[in-house]
Amino acid sequence: MKAIATSHIRHRPPIRIRARLLALGVLAPIIVSPTVACAQWSVTVLHPAGASESYVYGGAGWQQSGIVLVGGAYRAAVWSGTAVSWADITPAGSTSAFAFGCAGGRQVGQAQVGASEHASLWAGAAASWVDLHPAASAGASLAFGVAGGRQVGYAEIDGQPHASLWSGTAASWVDLHPAGTVLSEAYNIAGNQQTGLVSVDGVWHASLWLGTAASWIDLHPSHIASADESVAFGTSGTRQAGYVTISGAEHAGMWSGTAASWVDLNPTGAAYSFAWNIGGAGAEIYQVGNANIGGSDRAGYWRGSAASWFDLHTFLPAEFSDSYAEAAWTDSGTLYIAGYGWNTTDANYQALLWSQPIPTGACCNRWTGHCSITTEEACTALGLRFDGPGSTCSPESCSITAADFNGSGTVTVQDIFDFLAAYFAGL
Repeated sequence: MKAIATSHIRHRPPIRIRARLLALGVLAPIIVSPTVACAQWSVTVLHPAGASESYVYGGAGWQQSGIVLVGGAYRAAVWSGTAVSWADITPAGSTSAFAFGCAGGRQVGQAQVGASEHASLWAGAAASWVDLHPAASAGASLAFGVAGGRQVGYAEIDGQPHASLWSGTAASWVDLHPAGTVLSEAYNIAGNQQTGLVSVDGVWHASLWLGTAASWIDLHPSHIASADESVAFGTSGTRQAGYVTISGAEHAGMWSGTAASWVDLNPTGAAYSFAWNIGGAGAEIYQVGNANIGGSDRAGYWRGSAASWFDLHTFLPAEFSDSYAEAAWTDSGTLYIAGYGWNTTDANYQALLWSQPIPTGACCNRWTGHCSITTEEACTALGLRFDGPGSTCSPESCSITAADFNGSGTVTVQDIFDFLAAYFAGL
């Protein structure tokens, strides 16, 4: 399998995937580790018995998607939260396949078809496979992201990858490649946004599209003199996550639709960092990836700033030396983060799933006296008072104060703004 633009990125495990991986020989089978719980965070090792390697790259609802190396072949895989739940969705007749994105019961990736690699779409089973490879491509194609009935990835046109958009069939293929550029790839999709990279004068530029080649937006922060290259891997539909190389070191970052909006997420003390995805719902938005701290790659997440970095590696069993977070989503009041880590005892990469209940409590509207149970982020985003995790609503929860709307204890102009925010939110 060919290596392209992002194949050199230092953290990725060395398996043979375009844009992510390099070749590695098969390792010995391992024993599955148990679920580990700590400080409300639970970690489940999804690595199947008898497999040599496993990786999770996507997740939504109850399902996770990724890759398992078994019997010397890479297999597209889905899980439903446990190691024993894994299912091989490699299509019949294909010698290898890879699954990346996952949403709405659909998975995307690539399958070997004869001598070529074809972008692929599944609905949770091998028999559901749909070949997305466009007729215009004489080379390889691959799908990385899926959402809302659409898929993104790339297709090789005249020997170069072109960022691509599908709507469930090969015939629906849309070429997102900007005019006058050499190569492009799309990695994720949410709402009407697609994210990826475009090579501009030989330099990778983080990129955003809105469904057409002409809509391309260059996110590369050229206003930063030391910014060497950039890639946007994920999108929430309004925010984008990826990295910018600054003076030779990769810095995880976030955008809000423009190059000027870039925020440096690199934690204090980190040698480098990557944000591989962004996910969640409503006010619960997380950027996930890894930061190299003390010589170790450590999975973690951010909430929009470098200072918000939260180290998920802390909750792994001691035998894991490095870890990477690839996907984040919320479902039924629980935050899930999926990825993989290097197990030093078994000397291989193993798929991982972190989970934690999202704390909720009483959210008080002091103007109307209305109280609801929600998360702190959702409550404070509306300028309302959050009474703490585990707090409950009662008739006394929200005493009505005519002027001190936000309950700060003083009357300021901020009370007016918070009232208007709550009013237009329908509270």
